[in-house]
Amino acid sequence: MVSKHRYMNNTVSWLLLSHNRTADRGDLLPRVLWNTAGIQMNSDLVTAIETTDHRGVFNLFDIYSKGRHLCKDIFQTLLGTWSADGGFRLTPNYSPYKIRQNFNFLQLRGVTVIDRENVTSGKVDQLLGEPGLTKGIVAFVKYHYALLVVLRDFHNFTIKFRPTRGWAGRLRSGYRLGLLGVVQRHETDVAATGIIMRLSRQPELDSIHYSWAFETGFIYKITPDIGSKSEGNGFVAPFSLPVWVALLLSLALSVLVLQYLARLSVDERNTRATMAYVLDVMACVAQQGVPNVSRLVPTRVAVIVLLVANLVLYNYYTSTVVSGLLSSQMIGPETIAQVIDSPLLLSLTDTGYHRILLREQTLPYSTRMHERKALPPRSPNDLPLFTDVEHAVPYLRRGGHVLHCELTEVYPAIANQFTANEICELRTVEGLYRYDIRVMAFVLPKHSMYSELFKITLGFIFRLTPELNGATRETSYLSPFTDTTWYSVASVLALVLGVLQCIAIFHAELSSRARNHYLIDTIGLIAQQGTAQSSAYISLRIVLYAVLIMAFLLYNYYTASIVGELLSSSNQGPATIDQLLNAPLAVMFANDSYNRALAVQHARVPGAMTSDRIYADVRTAVQLLKLGGYAFHCELTEAFRAIASHFDAHEICELRTVSRRFDAAFSVSYYPGSIVRVTFTVPGHHTLPVWRRKVVAMQFVA
Repeated sequence: MVSKHRYMNNTVSWLLLSHNRTADRGDLLPRVLWNTAGIQMNSDLVTAIETTDHRGVFNLFDIYSKGRHLCKDIFQTLLGTWSADGGFRLTPNYSPYKIRQNFNFLQLRGVTVIDRENVTSGKVDQLLGEPGLTKGIVAFVKYHYALLVVLRDFHNFTIKFRPTRGWAGRLRSGYRLGLLGVVQRHETDVAATGIIMRLSRQPELDSIHYSWAFETGFIYKITPDIGSKSEGNGFVAPFSLPVWVALLLSLALSVLVLQYLARLSVDERNTRATMAYVLDVMACVAQQGVPNVSRLVPTRVAVIVLLVANLVLYNYYTSTVVSGLLSSQMIGPETIAQVIDSPLLLSLTDTGYHRILLREQTLPYSTRMHERKALPPRSPNDLPLFTDVEHAVPYLRRGGHVLHCELTEVYPAIANQFTANEICELRTVEGLYRYDIRVMAFVLPKHSMYSELFKITLGFIFRLTPELNGATRETSYLSPFTDTTWYSVASVLALVLGVLQCIAIFHAELSSRARNHYLIDTIGLIAQQGTAQSSAYISLRIVLYAVLIMAFLLYNYYTASIVGELLSSSNQGPATIDQLLNAPLAVMFANDSYNRALAVQHARVPGAMTSDRIYADVRTAVQLLKLGGYAFHCELTEAFRAIASHFDAHEICELRTVSRRFDAAFSVSYYPGSIVRVTFTVPGHHTLPVWRRKVVAMQFVA
């Protein structure tokens, strides 16, 4: 009965008492345990066996198995002793989790989804371990495989995979197909992929980790034939053709006015060549002043007016660019119906759920999309109906195509192949699976013996508050200038000074100047103030003009970087447990057995938190999180439901989580006052020593 109904799990605690061991009954308890197939990894089973040397003294053994379904042995670990006189004497610091965490290279059965033919079990690790996208494998499958690799390395087990072509499906007889069928029939121990945990699946599967937001959508590039208002060149977009014409006419008129004012003066020495006035106008446009200031008041007024007019023009340009980037919207399809009616050629990523979508046509708009977009014939030069992301991105860049895919798959390829202006012309529309935008679940078979060990999606939830440098975060004035930028500017300036000195060496009349003359000129050019003296040598003028242009571009780069960072930067907060402990947050723990066991296990360590004040139920903790200044350690799936009920949209955006594990694994062995060696294991890398230190107190251990 115990084996059939799976009673040997953590929901029931068992204590088996043995009679006095005699010659004819000495093997009774081992035979009973061996015939009990329900003993699992997470069984809470203790046997009490009377010792042969001391009557009335019983040895207590912790009983568990790492896989009875895999024909593995049953293990017993001495938990302590009991006697009527002395009571319980338990092993100090005994941890059932630590005893069970090492699987000793046990081979588990795994299942995953790879939509390709002739994929054997030996090729699964190679395909899932390839960087980037792989044909027949969606992005979230690789993500969950990476999580499974972390579990595999931490618990020291191996996996033999069983690949399937799809996630779900049923025959008319009711037989479940795909990955879900394998998991439901307990033909696997762990699923190396995520699924959408619908309500109908909860009685059949156990979820241990919610991680990946499954979000599909249509993505396309704006082009003139679908309603684009983009002019294609954002650098000169503020200056339309009438502005250019008016600017050139104004400059020509300025040259004529300056020349005419000089001729009207009584003193003929004020007149100069026409090219001199052209140079004066160009200097005013570049905001560098004029080399020779006229004594005539009308001429001075005209120069000042020209300088102010160009200053206003520069501000108009900057304001137009910023406002255009912030407010301009290019028209294009914004709904699924508009995408279907548009002239865009539709393609879908070659995945199982897309082929089922077109075959069954059960989702909204799927029948209409099949008739309007899938059935019409295509030329060989067009993008096929089913394609992969790498093949589709060049067509998206060309325009006229729309791709329905999981958005997280297409974004990396777009970042590598699109320019900044082209990315700004991309648009997305909610996908056909918009009703299933949910967090993917890492699943195990129902009542799996490994659920308790693998359920390590515990973390810290905290809300950003001003004292955490969150909502009041300020942008650094020097943040656009990285080390590479500083080194590049310094190298250019050093090269310019060297070139200027070389020019002086080849020209005798220039070598008589002071050694710091060119340094002062360079500083003046960087400050956009021009130079104190002019030179008749063209090579020298070209170098100085290049420095002016470089400084001008540098200023614009700085301004654009500051604006971009202010618009796109996200609020920050503690990202690691160490940062969380140093933050001004009050840490609370969920009032669960494993959180209390953590404190009880380390009660002898100075500073260990064992007070009831640090424990709270989820509802109380969420109310404190809403106030800010608190961090809550819990299972995330429990807190998310309460947060969705009590927090509004803005408050949810201010929530952050700190990972408890999965990033890496720490191993530590210590006694208070001793020297400890801590090692840090990163998935896919060797074990690295971190530090050796004398331990005084340790509150958090793996």
